[in-house]
Amino acid sequence: QRVEVMILSVKTEGLPRRTLCPLAILNYRARYVIVFSSMKNLRDILLPVINDIRAGKKTVEVSELWGASKALFLFGLWREAGRPLVVVTATEEEAESLAEDLRFFAENKALVTAGGAAEGLTKNPSATHSPPPIENGGSPFSPPFVSLFPPWGLLPFEADSPDSGTMGERMRFLYSLISGDRGIFVAPVRALIQKLPPWELFADSVTTVSAGTQLDQDSFIESLIGTGYESASLVTRVGEFSRRGGIIDLFSPAHEHPVRMEFGGDTVESLRWFDPETQRSIAEIKQVVLLPVRELIVNSAGIERFSARTGDDALVEQVRQGIVPPGAEFLAPFFYDMESLFQYLPDDSLVSLIEPDDIRKQIEEENRKTTEGRAEEIDEGRTLPEASELYLDSREIAT
Repeated sequence: QRVEVMILSVKTEGLPRRTLCPLAILNYRARYVIVFSSMKNLRDILLPVINDIRAGKKTVEVSELWGASKALFLFGLWREAGRPLVVVTATEEEAESLAEDLRFFAENKALVTAGGAAEGLTKNPSATHSPPPIENGGSPFSPPFVSLFPPWGLLPFEADSPDSGTMGERMRFLYSLISGDRGIFVAPVRALIQKLPPWELFADSVTTVSAGTQLDQDSFIESLIGTGYESASLVTRVGEFSRRGGIIDLFSPAHEHPVRMEFGGDTVESLRWFDPETQRSIAEIKQVVLLPVRELIVNSAGIERFSARTGDDALVEQVRQGIVPPGAEFLAPFFYDMESLFQYLPDDSLVSLIEPDDIRKQIEEENRKTTEGRAEEIDEGRTLPEASELYLDSREIAT
């Protein structure tokens, strides 16, 4: 399904521009856009909005939320709606600030209901769901359940790759979405417009390994390399793996610690966290989630398509051998058709656009940079996909 995002123009006649922070909130399935009016108490704002969503109203407008009041409202909406909430901001700075405020309210839930702020609202038990800790074999994510989706931090089509920390955050964000976690997900425009590997390919690249699992070690190593893991003598950072006899160490972005997998033949006999500095085991666990560490996910079908589209035999052979040059992530459209972040959202998600006009302008600015960046790299002799294969424009987001 596609989300049709409506970019709203909110009239603010007679009110100082700096005091307003209009929001548009889109229901993923029913395409509700909500804009708020008047900064009353939380109960007065939330009740009509929740009622409009439940009644199937497509457009509701709300404005005059500023500072931390935006986060307070969004957290209250998330609790009452009981659905995943994706919040889009124009800039990374706004996204980081909003995520910080949301985490504050997530960690201090009593403030939301203190003094009758949300009095009269029907509590939705599913809205306060938080996943079990990883030590018990559950999701690798725990409260606060607010996730930030960072952009790559690179110029468009730059001949470089994102750092492992950024990729770890992005992989955790996407995994949490496809796992159906009922969290709050914050994304700036720069991250939103960049297309992603197909949902199905990403999901197929996620591996859950439990003690007792049967795994062919050679095939397992091959799959790690295909999703971006790099061989190292000692595993000390996210995205590395090492193999010593019947022991495979690796560091998945899903977890805070690397894991040591001990094999007996093709059977995983034990899983243990270990300290990357001392290399000593910390604790035995029952299950580990292995996420990709690169957004260029390589498989045999993708390599054949890459070969057909580029005709670069030397580079194709490199990729076949598991050697991916810096900046190869920008070549992903040569391997498969990309999808947008919207394809990753659970069906009942709400999507909130903060300052829709600013978002639209920021998309246009990012598209301009993308066009210029590609032209500069083409002049340097690089073979690159069209910008539209890797980035969304405002028209695509609106439709």
